[in-house]
Amino acid sequence: MTSKYRLIWQLMEGERLRYSAAILSLVIASCFLYLVPLVPTVVLDGVIAVNPATSGLTARVMEMAGGRDFLRSNLWLAVLATVAFTAIAGIFTYLRGRLAGIASESIARRVREKLYDQLQHLPC
Repeated sequence: MTSKYRLIWQLMEGERLRYSAAILSLVIASCFLYLVPLVPTVVLDGVIAVNPATSGLTARVMEMAGGRDFLRSNLWLAVLATVAFTAIAGIFTYLRGRLAGIASESIARRVREKLYDQLQHLPC
């Protein structure tokens, strides 16, 4: 089993940084996608509601954004935040796919070249 991991590690030589960046992009995109449904939750439960259900998270987010009255008069900020979080998540999702794709294609090319070189130097 260890030899399989060693082989994968050797094949990834020169592409480890790209794969690490792809994993980091995946984590960042996931975090921003997690924030998207929290914006309407804060707006509906803490800003628009007559009797606001102020949980700890909702209250902290409302205070960081300027308070309940400010957010109530500027609801467009919630729309802007939702669009911005979604766009940022999309950018990082694209980066993840791009970086992982480049690294995978480079590894496949290197394996093909090694195989071709080995076939060319076989005794007749």
